[in-house]
Amino acid sequence: MIRHSLWKSITIIGLTILYSISSFMPAFATPDSATLDFYDANNILYYDPSGGNECSTDSPGLAVGSDNEAKVWNWFATANIAGVSDNAAVIAGIMGNLRQENHFGIGDPSTKCYGIAQWCGGRRTQVLSRIPGDASEDEILAIQLEFLTEEAQFQTFMSSIGNVDHKTGTNGAMSYSDLFLVTFEGAYSKSPTSVVNNTSNLLIDSYAQQVGTSSGHSYWQEAEIRRNNAVELYQKYANSTPTTDDSIASDGSNVTILGDDNIVIATEEIKKLLPEVEINAADGRKFEDTSSLINTKLRETVVLALSSNDKNIERKDAQAIINSIGKGHNIVLVNNYSTKSDNYKQINLLFKLLAYNNVNVVVADWATAAEANASKYVKNKRPTEEGAVVLAKTIAESIESGAKKSTNTIACSSSYNIYTGDSIPQYFQCGEDWSNLMYGSGGVHGASGTSICDSGCGPTSFAMMATALLGLEIRPDDTADWAGRAGMHIAGAGSSWEITRVLAEHYGLAYQVFDTDTASCKATIENALNDGWMIHTSGKGSAPFTSGGHYIGITGKNANGEWYIANSASRKNNNKYYSPDTVINAGINCNNLKGIKAK
Repeated sequence: MIRHSLWKSITIIGLTILYSISSFMPAFATPDSATLDFYDANNILYYDPSGGNECSTDSPGLAVGSDNEAKVWNWFATANIAGVSDNAAVIAGIMGNLRQENHFGIGDPSTKCYGIAQWCGGRRTQVLSRIPGDASEDEILAIQLEFLTEEAQFQTFMSSIGNVDHKTGTNGAMSYSDLFLVTFEGAYSKSPTSVVNNTSNLLIDSYAQQVGTSSGHSYWQEAEIRRNNAVELYQKYANSTPTTDDSIASDGSNVTILGDDNIVIATEEIKKLLPEVEINAADGRKFEDTSSLINTKLRETVVLALSSNDKNIERKDAQAIINSIGKGHNIVLVNNYSTKSDNYKQINLLFKLLAYNNVNVVVADWATAAEANASKYVKNKRPTEEGAVVLAKTIAESIESGAKKSTNTIACSSSYNIYTGDSIPQYFQCGEDWSNLMYGSGGVHGASGTSICDSGCGPTSFAMMATALLGLEIRPDDTADWAGRAGMHIAGAGSSWEITRVLAEHYGLAYQVFDTDTASCKATIENALNDGWMIHTSGKGSAPFTSGGHYIGITGKNANGEWYIANSASRKNNNKYYSPDTVINAGINCNNLKGIKAK
């Protein structure tokens, strides 16, 4: 991801000073209208909105506690942010600043500066855009904290925390408070760690003195206030155990389980762990039966274990069921395992994608738990007596993790990212464990079609792009199975030109048609790449295409303007950069340019 810091993007010291004053102003003294208008007119923001989307892969924290101060501490302590969640001094340093910004208040959306960090201008717009109209105060707080940790300034703070001299205790809390003020508030032009470790007065030098005063506080006085906040918070919370969510009822009284044969078998074991759980299970049920079961009153957490009798589930049907249950419920999808076949592979992958794209959905990974000792835990596709114990434990643990999932941290839009080859995997059609599987209407284990090695360039190139866009392992046998069943294999020709749309819909990716003529082909692709799209296309001729016809992905470009090509044909012409003119002249079908990117 492209990350920006204020001191790199604003070079005029006068503008930097004006920005600096506002950035650490206490909540009771927000910038006046003239100052904010000046910011807007001069595009003085905390970050460059065209610089890329900062997507966090850390688990969201849990905003619970007796008041917002405790909730913010607990959020950071449970967020699994390496170097932060495991160090009370770092959390205290961050919170010493946040207390001074807005005393941990979520803020009023009608004000010009908003939220726990008093975001102004473009930042205010960005964080407000994430908050749904029906969000509770705790949900808003969690969303704001998640936004804060995704910002480029927080990433600068993160990259510097290991370099300060004092890493623990009250001295550490003060050091991290100073570091957060320098990096996140962006009011200092020098190296963050050199400032923090420079002298006992840390932020006092001739530059700092130029900043002047803000609401009666000089720069060094402001830093001292935040340090004192950090020490107080450290002493208050450092030795405490993070509060757990009171809504996670350990007895299962807030849980409804809708299940099939597997839950019938595991009911007794589930009730040992969750004695007050509500279970509605019957043999022979399928996932589609959920619709007739959710008309009854559901508890806060809904577990859906209804797919072990299915072979495939349409994404749109599954999403419709999730939507009908509603965002007011936490939803747990229980996946499946069989010792006899891998018919569940597409269902299990679909459940991962649904969890990826829905804030209130998690997966109970029975498949992984069962596979760990399949002969002991599973007979055909049903849990054994010992397996029922493991299934019950897997569901109980997933219920807890689902209740803690306060905001989606993975599914970020890639609208402003220009991809390079760094995150694109290399999949080949031939010579891999999927190569001899079938690409045809019967799926990869059917008898129709041809092998992935022979004609699977369409699904294989798509799998490379989808893996990079989603951050999930999407293999060629996954895409070939779904595309084949959807009728995308064309005998003697390879793949239908509709394959990109069909797979994009299945994996929840944005899709757009960019078809054009040869004269406009290069410019059309360039514009699409600049907007974060990857292009799935075909061609016939020289490399990166083949003489018989071949599907590729144009996934991004490097600093020299060369296009990075996801190519599954051979190890000789594997993923690499080509000049745009080479690709255009190699035989590209300019009337088959289909774009995909993360929503």
